[in-house]
Amino acid sequence: MILLYRKARKVWRSLLLFVPVLVILFQGIGFITVVNESANNTRWASGLFWQTADETLTIDRINEVSPVQNAIVIVLDRLDQEFIEDIKAEDPHFFDPLDGFTEFDDFISYFGSTIPSVAGYLTGHIWRYDMPRSDYYSYAWANAEFFLTLKERGLDIRIYLDKGAAFDTIYQLNGIASNTFEGQLGINKRIALVKLLKLSGYRYAPIFFKQYFWLSPYEFYDAMELTDKTAPYMVNNFGYYDSLKLNGLSTSYIGEKSMIYIHLQGPHPPLNMDENIQYVEESTLTAQTKGSYRIVYEYLDQLKGLGLYENSVIVIMGDHGNFLGNDLERPARTGLMVKPAGAAGTPLQISHAPVSPDQLHATLMEGLFGGSEGFGPAFFDVREGDDVTREYAINLWRYVITGDGRDFNNWRYIGKYPSEFW
Repeated sequence: MILLYRKARKVWRSLLLFVPVLVILFQGIGFITVVNESANNTRWASGLFWQTADETLTIDRINEVSPVQNAIVIVLDRLDQEFIEDIKAEDPHFFDPLDGFTEFDDFISYFGSTIPSVAGYLTGHIWRYDMPRSDYYSYAWANAEFFLTLKERGLDIRIYLDKGAAFDTIYQLNGIASNTFEGQLGINKRIALVKLLKLSGYRYAPIFFKQYFWLSPYEFYDAMELTDKTAPYMVNNFGYYDSLKLNGLSTSYIGEKSMIYIHLQGPHPPLNMDENIQYVEESTLTAQTKGSYRIVYEYLDQLKGLGLYENSVIVIMGDHGNFLGNDLERPARTGLMVKPAGAAGTPLQISHAPVSPDQLHATLMEGLFGGSEGFGPAFFDVREGDDVTREYAINLWRYVITGDGRDFNNWRYIGKYPSEFW
């Protein structure tokens, strides 16, 4: 009897050591499976979209500029021209820091939404909803003459934009951007072990105690260790501002000239930022727009500190304006402010020229090379009163604008795009 007891006790001790190890082993396999499946489903722990390792634009060198010459485009998502005018009415001197800039108050974006507006003005090809979106992205980037020309001339090109806004996979960008994923994702073993033990507790705890051990599979992403070359860029006002303040702008000689595109949240909801870039539970469009511009002012001040402000061509723009519904009742104007290379020390000017994203590439080319390089007229080549025709679409609803876009009498609804690929 005593011998049997000792034998049972020995077996019990072995089980106490063996079972936890076995559980951790099985849960480890499960962990790897969860990570792989979740990555393939393009989800991120916080609920934001996540890109698999080879399909992401990263934050790599986001605070670096060329020591020679730069073309910089800063997009404030949903920047409506009326937001700018409301701020001016409230605070006439708010935009004084934009020395050398010209405000274009008759800028009409291609579309009233990020998709497909961004891909349109970046690549120069507008989606007419005549093919699947992924096919459109592939075609547009394969024929993006502006970026292909810059790449041929050896420019350092960086695009800070999250997946889905203008591309489905990184391969569609044809190696244009230099801030793509490099290296491998690391795992923090301590955090991973804690999560595995918690998961084991949930599995084996009595039913009444399981609630204390429950966790989402996406919590395992907390165990991932990211570097600048692997961390995905995600549109976030606070995240970018904190990075800018913490690290500051610096120069890196990757090439003599750089083309930098930074897409910020701007006044796009959620409205949770006040005019001083502080988090609040509920903000307003005006306050968040002011806070967004103060982020831009910090960038411009640091660029001045490096002595690179005057020589840079800088565009501050919205990808589209505020959502006004399909059946417009007022002009849909998007915010646009441009500083050409060589301009500085002069107050903000205002132009009523009827412009559109058609002139973006030529403007950047002029700033980088002194001429439009065959990309047509620049923003400053369009004159006030020019009888130009522009087109705008919100969802599938199409409008044609003839002449002055500030006058809603010049807007005309012309029908809808086909809905098959919308």
